[in-house]
Amino acid sequence: MLKVLEGESTQTLSNELQFFRERALPDLSNNIKCGNSLIGPDFYNQTEMNFLDDEEKLLINVFDWNKEFPQVFKPHPNPLLGKERELKGEVGFDVVIGNPPYVRIQAMKEWAKQEVEFYKTKYISASKGNYDLYIVFVEKSLELINKNGKIGFILPNKFLLTDYGQKLRLILVDGKIVDSIVDFGSEQIFKNATTYTCLLFLNKLDKDVILYTKISEPKTISDYPIEFNEIEYSSLSSATWLMSSDDETEIIQKLFNNSVELGQLPSKISRGSSTGNDNIFLLDEAEVRSFAIESDILTKPVFATDFNRYLFYPNNNFQLIFPYVLTNEKYLLIEENVLSIKFPNAYKYLISKKKELEKRKQYSKWYGYSAPRNLIEHSKAEILIPLLADKGLFAIFDRQEKKYTLMASGGFSILLLNSVINPFLVLGLINSKLIFWYLKKLSNDFRGGWITCTKQYFEKLPIKQNIAPNFSDTLTVLVKQHIVLKQKIQLSKTPTERTAIERQIQATDTQIDQLVYQLYGLTEEEIKIVEGKT
Repeated sequence: MLKVLEGESTQTLSNELQFFRERALPDLSNNIKCGNSLIGPDFYNQTEMNFLDDEEKLLINVFDWNKEFPQVFKPHPNPLLGKERELKGEVGFDVVIGNPPYVRIQAMKEWAKQEVEFYKTKYISASKGNYDLYIVFVEKSLELINKNGKIGFILPNKFLLTDYGQKLRLILVDGKIVDSIVDFGSEQIFKNATTYTCLLFLNKLDKDVILYTKISEPKTISDYPIEFNEIEYSSLSSATWLMSSDDETEIIQKLFNNSVELGQLPSKISRGSSTGNDNIFLLDEAEVRSFAIESDILTKPVFATDFNRYLFYPNNNFQLIFPYVLTNEKYLLIEENVLSIKFPNAYKYLISKKKELEKRKQYSKWYGYSAPRNLIEHSKAEILIPLLADKGLFAIFDRQEKKYTLMASGGFSILLLNSVINPFLVLGLINSKLIFWYLKKLSNDFRGGWITCTKQYFEKLPIKQNIAPNFSDTLTVLVKQHIVLKQKIQLSKTPTERTAIERQIQATDTQIDQLVYQLYGLTEEEIKIVEGKT
């Protein structure tokens, strides 16, 4: 009825509105409710909540679904069921739809601490670690529908893969609740926000498969008929949902045949350090000279721009003040009195910045880093991983007896512990098309084909065990050859020379890929799937 008013003149609109007001439009006052749909009156059962003042209670605005929608949540007469059963009608909504808010609890803690803690105790999906608020809305919606009810949400597709989505995935798998998923991958749906979304359709009807499709072209839904893959519930757990076709599932099974996850080698995958204020701790060469900073307290920072595929080539012009000392296989913060005596110029510089350093959100002492993560592991690590990659961009960490510090923006490092597999072999595997294909299925998609390379995904990469020595030696030689060629291209003097080296690099890449395909036992058809040729 509202739709028919579009495009009408002001006078006609006035007349029709008067008509609808008197004759046709229903009273909507009981349809639109205001309140926090995730928090009910039981919020005040927690003792500490009784101490909230009136303003805080008004802000939280608890919502009682049973009271606000009694016609929905109380058994009601159903004439189709007969008199003896007329008070056993359906309880709950037929349909719940929405676009829930996407808010990480790290942000919510700043302005809604009580709510964050309540969600952890009230909802299974929020009970462990960090989470995003939209996860809780999905769980709540399952409480609101009746046994034949349906749910339709648009929400971030990260819950399919991330650690914080694990509890929700467990709920969905155990109840076989998912009907279908339309995954937009890295395609952008909202005009004014960069979000990576999917359509999630749920119901409580018993089913054996999930219908899944991934939209890979920037078209509207109406341009398709959508073709779905059937994903069997038996193939899913609360672990990462890969949503693979049957052919892809067979490839993944081959990847894990006689393999071990990278995180189980054993190895350590460690995030770089954060100073909390790089403007103070990072100095260019001119500033080092100007403040006469002692060289023994300086290291070279490593950013993601200091390495790429196979090659480590630090090319930034910064030095990093590093107020830590190696003691019994640990890096400890230098005591302030020792710092002032041993490095007087560095101390003088830092104390001039003390007020600024104390404005940081976290630190142990005012002149220490905010997050001095895994310093000893980075000092021994063999491989570097950037935060984002569009192909294998992983490099050997070649220090050449120089002091380096991996920064948080630099990504992660891998330290192989007592492993019989050498780092050059691991580097060849993770840079191959095959292993990156699997990493891409595990990780979050971003526009342009980029993915995140965080520890939770990287540690799940399958590393083949018991590799024949001749095979291992061949792959190691090719990786070392690739590194040498990358170094040569940095020194090439003419376009012709550069082109010739690039061709050699491409040929070496192809040889490595073919060896890895052979190692994991892929067929020609399966290689075409990995390379996107089918």
